[in-house]
Parts: sequence; structure tokens; C-alpha cells
Amino acid sequence: MADQLASDEDLASSLQRDVDTASAILAIEVATAVVQAAAGQRIVRATSTDLVIWGGTDSVLLLPERPVVPVASVSYGGSALTEG
Repeated sequence: MADQLASDEDLASSLQRDVDTASAILAIEVATAVVQAAAGQRIVRATSTDLVIWGGTDSVLLLPERPVVPVASVSYGGSALTEG
């Protein structure tokens, strides 16, 4: 199944009428792909993501997806970093 930024129920509610489920899902998947392409990212929430970023000593690390919501831990060179 492709990403969906809405459900067929969302579409039916927005249109205020019943919709064919298969057609609605196809339309939502196509619209989602267009939005993702324009944004340059998937725009879906990941419940668990492990990410390794190789960088230098710059003060900025560019993450592949935004926004970032609760971060459980960050480490540098195998050592845990803390806020502050």
C-alpha cells in the first residue's frame, strides 16, 4: 500500500457523499504522491526510526525528513549526548 495523507472516509466526509473505496484510495494515493514530490519528502509519521548521519564538526545536521517529533536519544562517537 502506498502512503496516504487521508483516508477514504476523510474523502467521503469532505465530499459529503459516499465514495467507491477502491477509487477513493487510488485518488488519495495519487494526490499524496503529488504532495510528497512537491515537498521533497514523505510527510508520514515514523513511529521508530534509527538514523545515522555522518557529518563533520558543523553545528547543523540536516535531517532527511521534517518535522522531527520526540527524539529518544542522540549519540556522538558512541557517547550519549544530553540537552544543554
